[in-house]
Amino acid sequence: PPATTDEQRLYVKSELGFEDAAPVFCEPYRQWVLEDNFPLGRPKLELLDNVTFIDDVTAWEFMKIRVLNGGHASLCYPSALLGVPFVHEAIWHPLIGPFLDALERNEILPTVTPPPDMSLEGYLDLI
Repeated sequence: PPATTDEQRLYVKSELGFEDAAPVFCEPYRQWVLEDNFPLGRPKLELLDNVTFIDDVTAWEFMKIRVLNGGHASLCYPSALLGVPFVHEAIWHPLIGPFLDALERNEILPTVTPPPDMSLEGYLDLI
Protein backbone atom coordinates (compact mmCIF):
# COMPACT_ATOMS: atom_id res chain seq x y z
CA PRO A 1 0.00 0.00 0.00
CA PRO A 2 1.08 3.60 -0.45
CA ALA A 3 3.04 5.06 2.45
CA THR A 4 1.07 7.54 4.55
CA THR A 5 2.82 10.43 6.25
CA ASP A 6 2.11 11.90 9.68
CA GLU A 7 1.13 15.13 7.92
CA GLN A 8 -1.56 13.28 5.93
CA ARG A 9 -2.92 11.55 9.06
CA LEU A 10 -3.09 14.93 10.81
CA TYR A 11 -4.89 16.47 7.83
CA VAL A 12 -7.56 13.73 7.93
CA LYS A 13 -8.01 14.20 11.67
CA SER A 14 -8.13 18.01 11.65
CA GLU A 15 -10.04 18.60 8.39
CA LEU A 16 -12.32 15.57 8.26
CA GLY A 17 -12.62 14.64 11.92
CA PHE A 18 -11.47 11.03 11.51
CA GLU A 19 -8.60 9.10 13.04
CA ASP A 20 -7.20 6.93 10.28
CA ALA A 21 -3.86 5.16 10.64
CA ALA A 22 -3.42 4.71 6.88
CA PRO A 23 -5.48 7.12 4.77
CA VAL A 24 -4.79 6.83 1.06
CA PHE A 25 -3.97 10.04 -0.75
CA CYS A 26 -3.72 10.33 -4.52
CA GLU A 27 -3.35 12.89 -7.24
CA PRO A 28 -6.48 14.87 -8.16
CA TYR A 29 -8.59 13.06 -10.72
CA ARG A 30 -8.73 15.19 -13.82
CA GLN A 31 -11.49 13.62 -15.88
CA TRP A 32 -14.62 11.58 -15.36
CA VAL A 33 -16.40 10.32 -18.49
CA LEU A 34 -19.66 8.61 -17.63
CA GLU A 35 -22.17 6.80 -19.77
CA ASP A 36 -25.43 8.70 -19.35
CA ASN A 37 -27.46 5.68 -18.31
CA PHE A 38 -28.70 5.88 -14.71
CA PRO A 39 -31.74 3.63 -14.15
CA LEU A 40 -32.52 5.26 -10.79
CA GLY A 41 -31.85 8.84 -11.91
CA ARG A 42 -28.68 10.73 -12.68
CA PRO A 43 -26.69 12.07 -9.72
CA LYS A 44 -25.97 15.81 -9.91
CA LEU A 45 -22.43 15.23 -11.08
CA GLU A 46 -22.84 17.88 -13.78
CA LEU A 47 -22.17 20.37 -10.97
CA LEU A 48 -18.53 19.31 -11.13
CA ASP A 49 -16.27 20.77 -13.79
CA ASN A 50 -14.46 17.54 -14.70
CA VAL A 51 -17.44 15.30 -15.53
CA THR A 52 -18.59 14.52 -19.07
CA PHE A 53 -21.78 12.57 -19.80
CA ILE A 54 -21.88 10.63 -23.07
CA ASP A 55 -24.03 7.93 -24.70
CA ASP A 56 -21.23 5.38 -25.16
CA VAL A 57 -17.92 5.24 -23.27
CA THR A 58 -16.26 2.70 -25.57
CA ALA A 59 -14.01 5.12 -27.46
CA TRP A 60 -13.09 6.98 -24.25
CA GLU A 61 -12.25 3.74 -22.46
CA PHE A 62 -10.05 2.58 -25.34
CA MET A 63 -8.22 5.92 -25.38
CA LYS A 64 -7.68 5.85 -21.60
CA ILE A 65 -6.40 2.27 -21.60
CA ARG A 66 -3.99 2.87 -24.47
CA VAL A 67 -2.72 6.34 -23.66
CA LEU A 68 -2.81 6.54 -19.84
CA ASN A 69 -2.46 2.90 -18.79
CA GLY A 70 -0.13 2.02 -21.67
CA GLY A 71 2.07 4.99 -20.86
CA HIS A 72 2.21 4.09 -17.19
CA ALA A 73 3.01 0.45 -17.97
CA SER A 74 5.83 1.48 -20.28
CA LEU A 75 7.53 3.31 -17.42
CA CYS A 76 8.06 0.20 -15.27
CA TYR A 77 11.26 -1.24 -16.69
CA PRO A 78 13.23 1.95 -17.35
CA SER A 79 12.16 3.35 -13.97
CA ALA A 80 13.19 0.20 -12.13
CA LEU A 81 16.52 0.05 -13.93
CA LEU A 82 17.25 3.70 -13.14
CA GLY A 83 15.97 3.56 -9.54
CA VAL A 84 13.02 5.90 -10.07
CA PRO A 85 10.23 4.80 -7.69
CA PHE A 86 7.29 7.04 -8.68
CA VAL A 87 5.45 7.83 -11.92
CA HIS A 88 5.57 11.59 -11.32
CA GLU A 89 9.35 11.34 -10.91
CA ALA A 90 9.73 9.18 -14.03
CA ILE A 91 7.84 11.68 -16.17
CA TRP A 92 10.34 14.42 -15.24
CA HIS A 93 13.42 12.19 -15.44
CA PRO A 94 15.83 13.39 -18.18
CA LEU A 95 15.91 9.97 -19.91
CA ILE A 96 12.54 8.43 -19.06
CA GLY A 97 10.41 11.53 -19.72
CA PRO A 98 11.54 11.95 -23.35
CA PHE A 99 11.23 8.17 -23.87
CA LEU A 100 7.60 8.26 -22.69
CA ASP A 101 6.79 11.32 -24.80
CA ALA A 102 8.24 9.73 -27.95
CA LEU A 103 6.47 6.44 -27.25
CA GLU A 104 3.12 8.14 -26.70
CA ARG A 105 3.31 10.41 -29.75
CA ASN A 106 4.95 8.00 -32.21
CA GLU A 107 3.65 4.58 -31.19
CA ILE A 108 0.53 4.86 -29.02
CA LEU A 109 -1.44 7.87 -30.31
CA PRO A 110 -1.43 6.64 -33.93
CA THR A 111 -3.27 3.48 -32.79
CA VAL A 112 -6.15 5.39 -31.17
CA THR A 113 -9.22 6.87 -32.83
CA PRO A 114 -10.16 9.88 -30.74
CA PRO A 115 -13.64 10.12 -29.26
CA PRO A 116 -15.86 12.85 -30.70
CA ASP A 117 -14.70 16.37 -29.82
CA MET A 118 -11.48 15.09 -28.20
CA SER A 119 -7.96 15.85 -29.32
CA LEU A 120 -5.51 13.04 -28.60
CA GLU A 121 -2.74 15.62 -28.13
CA GLY A 122 -5.01 17.48 -25.71
CA TYR A 123 -5.71 14.28 -23.79
CA LEU A 124 -2.01 13.49 -23.59
CA ASP A 125 -1.36 16.98 -22.22
CA LEU A 126 -4.18 16.56 -19.68
CA ILE A 127 -2.82 13.34 -18.25
